[in-house]
Amino acid sequence: MRRSSTNWAMTASMANLLMVPLLPVQASVANPGLLPSPPMGFNNWARFECELNETLFTETAQSMVSRGLLDAGYNRLNLDDCWMSTARSDNGSLQWNTTKFPNGIPWLANYAQERGFHLGIYEDAGNETCGGYPGSFQHEEQDAETFASWGIDYLKLDGCNVYAEDGKPLRDEYKSIYSKWHKILSGMSEPLIFSESAPAYFCTSETEWARVMDWVPFNGELARHSDDVLVYVGEGSAWDSIMVNYEYQIQLVRYQQPGYYNDPDFLIPDHPGLTEDEKKSHFALWASFGAPLIISAYIPALPEDVITFLKNKDLIAVDQDSLAEQAALVTRGANFDVLTRSLANGDRLLTVLNRGNNTEEITIPVSQLGLDSSCQYRARDLWTGTVKTIHGSVEVNLDSHATSVHRITPPARMHKDYSNWYDLQHGIWEVFDRFFEHCHVQGL
Repeated sequence: MRRSSTNWAMTASMANLLMVPLLPVQASVANPGLLPSPPMGFNNWARFECELNETLFTETAQSMVSRGLLDAGYNRLNLDDCWMSTARSDNGSLQWNTTKFPNGIPWLANYAQERGFHLGIYEDAGNETCGGYPGSFQHEEQDAETFASWGIDYLKLDGCNVYAEDGKPLRDEYKSIYSKWHKILSGMSEPLIFSESAPAYFCTSETEWARVMDWVPFNGELARHSDDVLVYVGEGSAWDSIMVNYEYQIQLVRYQQPGYYNDPDFLIPDHPGLTEDEKKSHFALWASFGAPLIISAYIPALPEDVITFLKNKDLIAVDQDSLAEQAALVTRGANFDVLTRSLANGDRLLTVLNRGNNTEEITIPVSQLGLDSSCQYRARDLWTGTVKTIHGSVEVNLDSHATSVHRITPPARMHKDYSNWYDLQHGIWEVFDRFFEHCHVQGL
């Protein structure tokens, strides 16, 4: 093992950024109460792509119950592309593929609900889905009513095959369509959770991407913002694809707040191209972000050690924390990233990722987390449960592509509960983090 020679001094621009609270991009989101915490569950796409069917979903539900994933919070079953017939019915309604779903989608929704799950579904904003099935363009109201009648309460709306009239910016066409969907879904007697995909279609242009991101939180509860994570049969590096989405995610801290979540795509915990440390890092980073935890894997065959880390109560509690802050990158070294966020009870999260190819020993001064180095704190390792007292710094030893996560608690006299500091009605955002007592640095 070698000790990192990384210079942990922050750049002037980063230091200036960290001296002020990170405010959300707008005062309110579409419907803060509709999805008060990031969704958790299953989606077929990365693992099975178009090879989905009724049996897959019933087996998955049974396994999630028997293996404790439902009790851990994974309560959503989401169908992705290719669930439908290649043609609409005579009255224009969508139809399910009767070979894949012989009992029908309403039957599957009822099956899911009887076991404690919610059923979600996929459609596309354009003329066709990415897989070539009927899109919802000019059928928006009809399709929304169809989904609701089937017992669906979650819609993932992709963005393939969207076109703009001559002279109209494509981003404006996406905004028009997604805004229309928001109006329809939010106006229903039982509004559907709306997962948007528009930002992913503009992520290659920083300017266009930012313009799209600025309106996305007004319209839905979460949004896919970048490339798809590598599917199981795809060519290339699964870890690299996770890191691509990680890099996009860390740019979006200011958008996330209760009721709206940045979505860096699925968890792929049985991908053959990932090491055990990479699988665990994927989960730990997404939990630190407060991101959706949607598993795309064959859950009945997942090894028990994978099930165990997916059920990690401490990391799930971080992901589901009511403050809904996204972990922010505060230091980037040659091979390491240090991220932090505030938690609703006043604790501070410290997440450290080893991006490099060698084992590293890293020392992180607590001052980089907005904490006074003259005080003692309690640090709980969220992987092992080990609790230790720290003073001045935290030391971690990480193998290649591994991630450590610590929950840092200040002395009892300084512990503040922030769970009610965010006023959903008036959009008052008071923290990223604000400690004013002795032993804390004001503002971060």
